[in-house]
Amino acid sequence: MSHSVNIHKRYSPPITVTVPVPPNPSRAAAEETNTSRRPKTAFESGRSHDAASRPMSAFSLGTRSSSAQDDDDTLRLVTWEEGGWLVHDDVELTERKGDLVAFELKVVLQRFIILRLKTGSHQSPDKVVRALEKSLRTKRAACIARHRTDDPGSLVFKCVPASDSAQTLRALEDSGYVGPPDPSSDVMLTEGQLVYMRLLGNITRAEESSEEELRLPFHCHVHKSVRLKVKEQDEFANHSYDEYRGQVEFYVRENNEHDGKETSLCKLPVSLPKKERPRPRPPSSYRKLIEVPGPLGTDGLNHLAREMGEDWDVVAGYLKVKHSRVQAIKRNYPGDIKQQAFDMLYTWRNSMPRHADKVGVLYKALRKSDRGDLAEKLRAQTAA
Repeated sequence: MSHSVNIHKRYSPPITVTVPVPPNPSRAAAEETNTSRRPKTAFESGRSHDAASRPMSAFSLGTRSSSAQDDDDTLRLVTWEEGGWLVHDDVELTERKGDLVAFELKVVLQRFIILRLKTGSHQSPDKVVRALEKSLRTKRAACIARHRTDDPGSLVFKCVPASDSAQTLRALEDSGYVGPPDPSSDVMLTEGQLVYMRLLGNITRAEESSEEELRLPFHCHVHKSVRLKVKEQDEFANHSYDEYRGQVEFYVRENNEHDGKETSLCKLPVSLPKKERPRPRPPSSYRKLIEVPGPLGTDGLNHLAREMGEDWDVVAGYLKVKHSRVQAIKRNYPGDIKQQAFDMLYTWRNSMPRHADKVGVLYKALRKSDRGDLAEKLRAQTAA
């Protein structure tokens, strides 16, 4: 029970407060056993009362025994005063029927709790209350990391109660934020506790921020979030993958202090797709074409390439153009047969010695490739 009041106010005359308090478990079990016994009226008149005449359901499968030590307990009143819990041994607590406890209240209390403890228990009532309070404040939570569908570099981080994680994921998806990764396993957080985040691996913040740390408070009913832009830290790292890889670590600090002991809650994977790099330009796209006179000039090679068609790689074999160069030409001009043939002829011509009989070598290669028609055209152009 908790409310904000003036704790120095007194009641005159005192008021009687009656609250429910769970009974002693051992005593309650014993009373339940006694009341479960069948009364004499359960036997029909005129029938024998011996054990053999009773149905099997009339026998108890066992009784729950309770020792006198278990039955012996005491009630203690503990109140919240001046920022701490105080045990009141001078207040008389009276048990009434129906698991009710009554006592006289003389001053206004902010909060109070009634404990039922074993007589002679070594547990301090105020410590029991503090442990109970901490347990009630501790909640199961899930840490969430999501990125925008249209902008993978935009991330959002949240810490929500585990029971609200599915609803939160649906709301984020409606806002354009999707996974992976999946939410974390359940972590234990208290109301108002600060959760810190840091980026690890090859992912870092893309924008400078006045806030040195990423953090958000955990609340059961108000779900805060942190949004930020990220980028790769080293564009040449993760070369074996199609994405840059990193992690976001969620952690807490003892007493929420800056230099408090850090405890890691979880680590969620974060990835950033690599941008598609432009394909390297083929050599013929940026080199200056060398003009030579005769049928092996640029116009002549273009004419031969156009007429040669798909036979160019056969001709390349007889011209002794390296196989690796042929494959590179095909990669540089996929589907462009004419440009492939021209690049092969251009490469071959420039690799020949200056005083070599280039026309004669090409003539023989065309004849061996069953392209005698082109060989005769080449001879005719040379004679002209």
